Amino acid sequence: MTNRWIIGIIAAIICIVVGLRLASHNSLTALGGFHLSGGQTAAAANAVIPIKDDPEYAMPAKDQNRLDVLVLGIRGKDDVADGGSLTDTILLFSLDKTTGRATLTSIPRDLTVRITDTRTEKINTAYVLNGLSGAKDLFSRILGIKIDNVVVVDMTAFKDIVDQIGGVTVHLDKPFTEAQQWAGTASDSYVFSLPAGDDTLTGDQALYFARSRYSTSDFDRSRRQMQLIFAIKQKVDALHLTSDPLKAFQLLNTLRQHIDTDLNIFDIGTIRELISQTDDLANVRRYQLTTENVLYETMASGTYELLPRGGTLQHIKDFFSTVLDDTPTLWTPTPSPTPSLIPKKTP
Repeated sequence: MTNRWIIGIIAAIICIVVGLRLASHNSLTALGGFHLSGGQTAAAANAVIPIKDDPEYAMPAKDQNRLDVLVLGIRGKDDVADGGSLTDTILLFSLDKTTGRATLTSIPRDLTVRITDTRTEKINTAYVLNGLSGAKDLFSRILGIKIDNVVVVDMTAFKDIVDQIGGVTVHLDKPFTEAQQWAGTASDSYVFSLPAGDDTLTGDQALYFARSRYSTSDFDRSRRQMQLIFAIKQKVDALHLTSDPLKAFQLLNTLRQHIDTDLNIFDIGTIRELISQTDDLANVRRYQLTTENVLYETMASGTYELLPRGGTLQHIKDFFSTVLDDTPTLWTPTPSPTPSLIPKKTP
């Protein structure tokens, strides 16, 4: 596989995150030596503590025929008091290098896993505790596939980019209201609501839409975040930024301020390669790990947690090892009989 092709796949991942379609090679050349430096400083400089004593967390071998990139969305490092570097959004982008088949899977932040040999935590702490390399290491062990790269995006990038592109449109089958999350006091209480139908969102509205969880659930929020991600990409595609390189660089600069990654995506030579290789994202298949398949919810520890069914990671690993197949192995529990269907015992 050529280096150009690999870089094209990286471009597709970034487009999934923020919907960004880059300017053309000629337009970039015309702008000359414009340079975008690297992204944010890693969230943690902690040394990674490997898991040695639990064979279920063994590091998997690399599958050379696939590319897997972990995408983490954080609230923002300026929001430290409210867990700014904790991960709100966890997505895994997977690509079959031979067939071009691609998937995007949402992983809930409340999934509780082993962090070290002696410690368990919710998976949304992986980045803040161990930084990029530690998060990549841990997720590889949990999912059973060797992750190639990590992209961490400050969720406030949604707000800035949506405003820069003039808003995005999402379709709602029914009205959406969040009356609890930003209740505050009587003087500053805020109710966020959107009517059913096509809604054009500002940056602030997009951020509320992406973060709201009190009135629904984290599973519903992850579906809304995916909807917003693809809405941003659709809007940016419609702007034809190949003919507006200054706007493209404005968006790239916004992205640069809100990203931490081990991908070299901001070198001008790399950017020149990110051309015409990101047009098939509408065909990306989307999945979620939920309580309807491989997870169950519990309050046994006194806090809300999601745990893998059967007390093992095997169902999760089976899914991710086959996620690029025609029919991935996504285990679902046998439904419990409803009361009306339970046979009555004869006295």
